[in-house]
Amino acid sequence: PRMFWPREIWGEYAEELDEFKDPENREEAVCCLNHMITDALNHATKSLDYMNELQHKWVFRFCAIPQVMAIATLAACYNNGKVFEGVVKIRRGKTARIVTGLNSYEDLVHAFYGYTGDIAAAVQPTVDPSAKETLQACKDIQDKCEEMVRSVAGKGGLSSQQGSFGSKIALFLLALGYASYAFSLGGVRESLGVSADAGDPMIDLIQKIIAVLCVLGLSVVLCLE
Repeated sequence: PRMFWPREIWGEYAEELDEFKDPENREEAVCCLNHMITDALNHATKSLDYMNELQHKWVFRFCAIPQVMAIATLAACYNNGKVFEGVVKIRRGKTARIVTGLNSYEDLVHAFYGYTGDIAAAVQPTVDPSAKETLQACKDIQDKCEEMVRSVAGKGGLSSQQGSFGSKIALFLLALGYASYAFSLGGVRESLGVSADAGDPMIDLIQKIIAVLCVLGLSVVLCLE
């Protein structure tokens, strides 16, 4: 199977990546996992900066929902040895709450602040060599959240008015990208490490239908512009 963990990190904890599957190496495996998650957290403030510039509500939701789901997944995986026993992912109920409840900058900030707080609470400084960096990354994210809260007060809310033509073009291109993934065009799935014939056929069919509807709907909107 393809393995995407960077050697620059896991090489500090093992000679071969397969060693992490051995329960005897669980402590090193979890430390490596925490190091990986810390590296991801270091990009979170840039993500918040980007989303803070989005003005249209639906564009904001389109970008923010995956980011919140990502940091929620990081929180679920942090210091969790079960990652090396099977699939660890956020529950469907939590996913539903994220999708339905993320409608403003305040919702975004609350989510990022909360999940980084969960990660910080799980840090074990006495056994984790990256603990100090993890705590600093969490502090940086929470400081950024507090900064955004102060700036949002004078900024105003998100607009739900019809977006600009450029925004529609961007959404149309995203829809085309999703369609390429759904229909396994141009090696998109393979480039993401997903086999072209992987997955449940029914789910694949649903994805194809959604992709077609998105492309057709946005095509009509652009034609009427």
